[in-house]
Amino acid sequence: FAFFFSSRRRHTRSSLVSWARRCVQETALMVSKMEIEPVSAEQPTAQQTEKTGVETAKSKEIVEFSLEVVYKGPSTYVIAFHKREIYPTLDLSSRENSKPISSQIQVINIGYVGEDNTPFVLTNTYIQNSFAPLFHSFENVRYQKGTAEEEDKRSTGLGKVHSKIAELSLAILQCQQNLEIPEIQLSIDQEIRNVVKKAKSENRKVTLSDFDEQMKNPDFLNGLQYRVNQWVKEIRKVTKLTRDCSTGSALQEVNFWLNLEKVLLHLKEQIAQPEIDMTLQLLNSARRFHVMTSFENDIELDSAITRVSGYNHLMRNFPINALVSAQSIEQISKALNDIFDQLKKALKGVECTYPANRLQSFIEAISRDVTAQMIKVLTGLKIMNMEFGDFRDIIKACEDGIFQAWDKWSKESREATRVLGQRQGQNIVINNATLEHEQLKKRLSSLLGFRSQHNKLQDVINKVLTQGDKGTSGEDDSASKALRIAYNIVTSIDVLDIKDTEGWETAKKNYDNKIDKIETDITKQLKDKLATAGNANEMFRIFNKFNALFIRPKIRAAIQEYQTRLLDTVQKDIESLREKFLSDKQGSVIMSKLRDIPAISGKIIWARQIEKKLAAYMERVKDVLGPNWETHQEGKHLKEIGEQFKKKLNMQESVEAWQTEMAAPNVADMQISSPLFLVVQKKDKYELVVNFDEKVTTLFKEVRNLTQLGFRILYAVKKKSDNAKLILSLIPI
Repeated sequence: FAFFFSSRRRHTRSSLVSWARRCVQETALMVSKMEIEPVSAEQPTAQQTEKTGVETAKSKEIVEFSLEVVYKGPSTYVIAFHKREIYPTLDLSSRENSKPISSQIQVINIGYVGEDNTPFVLTNTYIQNSFAPLFHSFENVRYQKGTAEEEDKRSTGLGKVHSKIAELSLAILQCQQNLEIPEIQLSIDQEIRNVVKKAKSENRKVTLSDFDEQMKNPDFLNGLQYRVNQWVKEIRKVTKLTRDCSTGSALQEVNFWLNLEKVLLHLKEQIAQPEIDMTLQLLNSARRFHVMTSFENDIELDSAITRVSGYNHLMRNFPINALVSAQSIEQISKALNDIFDQLKKALKGVECTYPANRLQSFIEAISRDVTAQMIKVLTGLKIMNMEFGDFRDIIKACEDGIFQAWDKWSKESREATRVLGQRQGQNIVINNATLEHEQLKKRLSSLLGFRSQHNKLQDVINKVLTQGDKGTSGEDDSASKALRIAYNIVTSIDVLDIKDTEGWETAKKNYDNKIDKIETDITKQLKDKLATAGNANEMFRIFNKFNALFIRPKIRAAIQEYQTRLLDTVQKDIESLREKFLSDKQGSVIMSKLRDIPAISGKIIWARQIEKKLAAYMERVKDVLGPNWETHQEGKHLKEIGEQFKKKLNMQESVEAWQTEMAAPNVADMQISSPLFLVVQKKDKYELVVNFDEKVTTLFKEVRNLTQLGFRILYAVKKKSDNAKLILSLIPI
């Protein structure tokens, strides 16, 4: 306000007081500044300036004040001060209980120097970058996810505000694009207008006889001829109007043809007016035939209307608005599917005359719109700052809902373009479309890979360096802090700027340089621990703790010497175990005698103990080589040795052979009715023996153990086992 008063010193004190009173009572005060280049004579040279001391004229600044907000054009800086509604009058006093001026007014920039300084661009910028994010953040703070009541508030209150904000932004964008097509208003001679108006008041049609006097005046006819020639020029501006579909958005393409049709139909309505018709009749009566011929043939209005109407068979009801106003990935996906459905439906109709060679450019424009909207939504979500699980879900939603749908449509669009070209008599050469969303797809895939590696490294560092060793807490804090600093390098750039590939690659390179330092520190720590290890078992424990870090090439290369040594130890242990299994045939026999376990079951238990030992050795291989041990050459070799050994430990064939033997008829099936004793002749003596086969004695024990070990028993063998078990239960011990 001090500046305001100082700039108005020429005014009287009363006028200044009056302005001050109005300022504190009005709701807005606008301050604008415009630079005006002076109009001067020939500018002096630098040598002349040195000699004379006269400088060239400088530009003049004009500062204006207004108590209402007005548009000042693209070459003016404008700031508006708005008084808050709760204050009817600004309180400028210095009392203790007075409100500070900063809490009573709000300041907003509503003008800058630039060709794009229009109310459309300015308002849309504030909506997209300030008001929409403001409401989103307010909603998240005010209504936390939880109760049904809060969800109801969200859906019935702010949800409608979000949709209205999106509609307002879309309306502003469409209004801005509608200005591309000029609205032609054909000017009519005032005398003709007056005569037609008089005829209407007399309830009759205007005729040529109403202009008998004017027809004698050559200036009147020349004026009509000039006016019609101007009509032809103005109409041709519209009928010949087209746009480059390879630039801009699909929304611009749709609105262009829809608005062009409205303008053409409006021109046709104007030409049908009696004033226009009478103007043409007068020139025809005056034998100004060349003017009439030019008007009838050169404007090509009817053909333009037919052509544009055929185009709009595709553009009419085209669901592009849902795409450009989408607020989530799900909404973009739904809008894109609706667009594809409309394309399929419209292109099949014979009424559609949209050029086949233009269709590919239109599809590329749709891709640009999809990309722009996805970037807008993803930027608002701050995907690089969200939890990795949520980030992965967002990328999956983009892949499943948008990119896969587009891949499917790409195959169909080539056929649709070919059929449309044949119907229009064109031999279309279908080239690979330049789809902008493919670049975004690659960038999102790169981001997913980057964040996956970063998340793994972060988890590994948190896991490895916090496992209870003394002194590792400080190391963990240092490594975690360094990792956060490295990640901040990436979050400091716009990762969704698909045109700035160099910036993304540079950020990744700087990130990798930071990670190299972290890996160097971890590698030093790991090598120190391995160097001080007392034996192989202690080395295995160290490798088990750090093996999650072996996905990092630098760390893996640093401990390769120790890996080779330990892998040789594991291989020797496996070979020793195999030799023990193959040579020590008495292991299962001793177990059978000591624990009263039948022979077959004893062999299986012995083999499984060996197999468990083998699994422990293979776990050591995993400890040494890391989670992806099977992809390493040494890991593949040891895995092959282990698999061959496991085949020898498989006792399935032995069990099947034993069951076949037990099910054979030569193995007696004892029944309750069988005699308990038999008289057996041995040379010249007879002996009384128990009627019980030794094989049947162990049969039910084998069946019991094999069942517990998970083997399937044949019915015939199980029946014999049940009978033997029943008979044994009848024999007193």
